[in-house]
Amino acid sequence: MSGKSSQLMTDWICIATEGETVDGREIPASWLTEMAETYDTALYTALIWPEHERYWGNSGEVLELKAEATDAGLTKLYARLCPTDDLIYSNRRNQLLFASIEPVENFRGSGKTYLKGLGVTNTPASIGTDRMRFAAEQNNAIYGAPVPFVIDMVTKRPGDKDMSDEKKPLWQSIFGAKPQEPATPPPAAQQDNKEFTEAMKGMAQAVVDLEQKYNALSGDKEKIAQLEKTVGDIKEQITEITQLFNTEKAKEQVKELFTALPDLLPKFKKLDETFSKVPDPNPGEKEKTTASMIC
Repeated sequence: MSGKSSQLMTDWICIATEGETVDGREIPASWLTEMAETYDTALYTALIWPEHERYWGNSGEVLELKAEATDAGLTKLYARLCPTDDLIYSNRRNQLLFASIEPVENFRGSGKTYLKGLGVTNTPASIGTDRMRFAAEQNNAIYGAPVPFVIDMVTKRPGDKDMSDEKKPLWQSIFGAKPQEPATPPPAAQQDNKEFTEAMKGMAQAVVDLEQKYNALSGDKEKIAQLEKTVGDIKEQITEITQLFNTEKAKEQVKELFTALPDLLPKFKKLDETFSKVPDPNPGEKEKTTASMIC
């Protein structure tokens, strides 16, 4: 029974080493090198077959091959595989733990050896190879000696948009688990921002009115000094409020601003009363004012 394709790609896994086949023939290093050089999924895709049998469907496909020589001088064949979910599950349950290549000599008259398929089996080379040897003789096929086969790290297949480019632990890829992303802080309520803006405009206009009255004065140095200090204090408070609003905790701080506003209102009232008591030094002359908006 064919399993569902997982769309995962394994890391490089050793699937063969030069040496004997299950029926005593030799797999030379040149075969492994030729299989790595000639393998092309567009030409022929080698499929993965449990116990080399075709009755139950394949368990994935071979995506890439490469051959490398070890320090001991032996050539090994490595593959990237696209296993089905069933094969991944079986392998994680300590089933189908050995791989056995199915090479074909002189593939399509090319004079080169090609990988026709890959078997996965429960039996190592030293145990229970009689059935595999019999199957090879019946099909006139060559089966490589089984080598340990473990699916560990997997990555996305090229072009798969649903997978991350980074390697993932197998369990995370199977169950589709994703790392938790930092929660996005909720934006401040639009209504709070609107009310704050209106309050700031009102305060700025109040300061403008004070400055206009201040500019109309030409005497009484003591009262002027007092007014300058009061206006300066108000400007300082407005600056602090503006800076407070620009911090990350804007929503909570807007509430604090509305709490602070009642303390400022008596000051405006007191200033207005003070200005009302100051006589106009130039009666009859049209009042000239200059205003500056505080932002």
